[in-house]
Amino acid sequence: MKRIFRVWSFLVLAIAAGFLVFTSPAMSSTIIDFGIVVGTGSDLGSVSYNGVSGVLSGVGIEVDEVTYNSNPSTPLTNGLLNFDFTGGTYDSLSSTWSFAGGTIDVTGDLGTKTGLTLLTGSVYSATVVGFGNLEIVVGGFTDSKSALLLWELGYLTGNQPSPTELVNGWTGTLNLSILTGGVDPNGSFSSTKVLSGDVVNTPVPIPPSALLLGSGVFGMIGFGFRRKSRKA
Repeated sequence: MKRIFRVWSFLVLAIAAGFLVFTSPAMSSTIIDFGIVVGTGSDLGSVSYNGVSGVLSGVGIEVDEVTYNSNPSTPLTNGLLNFDFTGGTYDSLSSTWSFAGGTIDVTGDLGTKTGLTLLTGSVYSATVVGFGNLEIVVGGFTDSKSALLLWELGYLTGNQPSPTELVNGWTGTLNLSILTGGVDPNGSFSSTKVLSGDVVNTPVPIPPSALLLGSGVFGMIGFGFRRKSRKA
């Protein structure tokens, strides 16, 4: 029985320690930025809004580089951004489009590994604001990220991850500027050129309740040891 208690205490202690380790300041300050740079490469991609279905689609938008914190940018080979924002409504008076959900993905190559999913996520809110023929797209999302990408950037250490392995627990924003040929009365439009933009990511902070759980577990272990010592 003593041995069982000792093993159980060790396991719970390890779990609690894990909560505390992953709430370090370094984690909360991490920024990974996928850059879309105008005039770089072939400037592929298009963005369009269907005023009937209420879907804003971004297809094959060229992503040129990725940056980890303040480190030099790393060129991204065959990087492409695709997204669908759904549940759209158009306000012609303010020239704004609002969206309630959707999906977002970034794919690309890492060395000899091609066609990898570098980021895949769910959009929870997005807005487009029009300024004549210039439209600004902003969206918020939660996502999973390629473990191999994080390893290549130096965020993850240890053995090289599998090309298909994803790391959950990220949140991000999309910012994109596009030119259009004008907007139809129902809000429909198609881009004539995709300008600069980026997809910025940070790890989701661990909520305070998790920290309380960790401290509570330590307290449980201490209480168990005190009871054990009194009985002895």
